[in-house]
Amino acid sequence: MVDLSYGYANARVKAMKCCLLGEETLRGLFSVGSLSEYIDMLENTAYKQSFVDASTRDEGIKLVMAALRMESDRTIAKIKRIVPDNGQERLQSLISLWELKPLQVVLAAKASSLPVDPLYIDFLDAAGKDKVKVLMAAPDFGTALQALSKVGYKAISAKAYSEYSRSKDFRVALRMIGRHYYENVYEFARKEPDHEVRHILQAELDFFNTSTALRLRNAGVGEKEIHKALVKPSAASLAMQISKCADTASAVALMEKSFKLAGISKAYADSKNIWEVELMLEQRMFSRILKETRISVLSLGAIFGYIFLKRREIANLRAIALSLQFPSRDAFRKSVYTLKGDIGASG
Repeated sequence: MVDLSYGYANARVKAMKCCLLGEETLRGLFSVGSLSEYIDMLENTAYKQSFVDASTRDEGIKLVMAALRMESDRTIAKIKRIVPDNGQERLQSLISLWELKPLQVVLAAKASSLPVDPLYIDFLDAAGKDKVKVLMAAPDFGTALQALSKVGYKAISAKAYSEYSRSKDFRVALRMIGRHYYENVYEFARKEPDHEVRHILQAELDFFNTSTALRLRNAGVGEKEIHKALVKPSAASLAMQISKCADTASAVALMEKSFKLAGISKAYADSKNIWEVELMLEQRMFSRILKETRISVLSLGAIFGYIFLKRREIANLRAIALSLQFPSRDAFRKSVYTLKGDIGASG
């Protein structure tokens, strides 16, 4: 039976999706010569209110980051208002699923003795922000790692801290937490009744497994060790096939053939850098998510997919703003691509 309670929410979200910035706007932002021009341009888009509000107390790059944070807060609040009562618990679970990523960012900063600016951490509800504050208050990495147990991650906190105490290598602990996030994604997808939501989560998990297999193959790691690093891959998955490849070039060629991603073998041959290959994989993930938001009718799928797309859009805007602060802009701008229509490199 069709759940008609999602009719209003789906209609609202599809209207919101029309306000996602297109390639023309992103190209316009690329062409500006200063941050003030960038801000002026975004004040003529759906981001206007967030930028106007942020301008009352901030300026420059701080203003941009504050506005983007406000926009993500507004997005979460709006989604929560329009989702029917019978979907609120599932929506909250999905939002909570993401919070381990920003917690990992805080831990990485603690490991490097770097400050964390909350304006760079978005798409968290009030509960998620409180959890971030707990970790930010910790004096060092080890204490922050233990603090994970206070904010709902007791099991992974104990395992990661035990490994960190043994190895004194914070990278191992961070990898364990990153893997735990994708294990949670797998478990959520496995139990999720909405097939569009399940497909969106699977797209994210497939991206993790494929990019992990590619990185490890590039590092010369053996097939069995690659298998251990993956999260519940199917026997026929591309990640498992990559683990059997003789070298990185053959793995990239396999990806090109499997995904019909013309040009990635040449891009890798020219640069010997897998970063651009991973970016193409990420673009493909968002293409799959965009497709699911179009398919979804009267379900949580379109709503969940929209949040994914909005997160990516804000990441685009943050990258463009940061590129205006540094002489070397290309590194930031290569990570930007459009979300409307067929997703592809826009730079």
